[in-house]
Amino acid sequence: MSDVRSMSDLPTTSDPLGVTGFSADVFTISELLHEEDGVVEDEQTYKIQYIIHARASRDDKGKPDWRYRIRWEGYSPNDDTYEPRECIEGEHGGKSYLNRFWKSTGLSRDVRHHAFETIVEPSQEWIDEQLRADIPASEGENDSDDDETLDEIMRAQREAKIRERKQQEESAAAQEIIARLHSSSSPVKSTVTPEKSTVTPQKRRSLVDEVEILSSDGVWTGLAKRRKVSPLVTPLFPCLTLFCTDFYSAACAIHLPACDCQAQGSATEEYYWRF
Repeated sequence: MSDVRSMSDLPTTSDPLGVTGFSADVFTISELLHEEDGVVEDEQTYKIQYIIHARASRDDKGKPDWRYRIRWEGYSPNDDTYEPRECIEGEHGGKSYLNRFWKSTGLSRDVRHHAFETIVEPSQEWIDEQLRADIPASEGENDSDDDETLDEIMRAQREAKIRERKQQEESAAAQEIIARLHSSSSPVKSTVTPEKSTVTPQKRRSLVDEVEILSSDGVWTGLAKRRKVSPLVTPLFPCLTLFCTDFYSAACAIHLPACDCQAQGSATEEYYWRF
């Protein structure tokens, strides 16, 4: 593991960092004296590139607090240092920057919820976002380029919506065709109404029977119409026949005037026995 130094005790100034989204600390080493060899280094400026991780530690008063390992812009990992949160929160936008850092970890920010020397790292997506922010803008880039980019994004969104709507319409049409094929495969009831027959059936002669009657001299006199007898009346015909026969016998015995009983009896008998 590389030797991680702390630069929190050095005199500091601030300089806004557009790449990380907040005004981070810019450390200025006015004179760095090495007593052993007496070398004096030139003044150098340090800019925070991003926070690598946070470590549960203690502050100068011995209270539990976080120390943040800082990757300095333009320097190698061997130059990383642990800095207290005051170095970041003390500048404009620093608190918001730390909030985004902890949000990316998904863990509690309270150091009391973690064991001593616990390392909490942000998500790789958050680190990649900070690295992409370090890419400088291309030369000649201006607001018009931003407008063109925005127009391209909006155009792409409109085209995506049009494609989605077209796909939905095609899907609905395909489902309708499938439904029609399915319905056509099932038997369909005929809706054709049968034509009424125009042939008039012949009138049945079941209600009226025609009976021919013989006259007294044996000549057919005509047709007598007889109504159809109800089934309840049919058993009465034998009785009536017997009654008429008896009546004829009685009439002949008493020689009824103004009637030729023999002639009429023959016609009457002939009529009833034809039933």
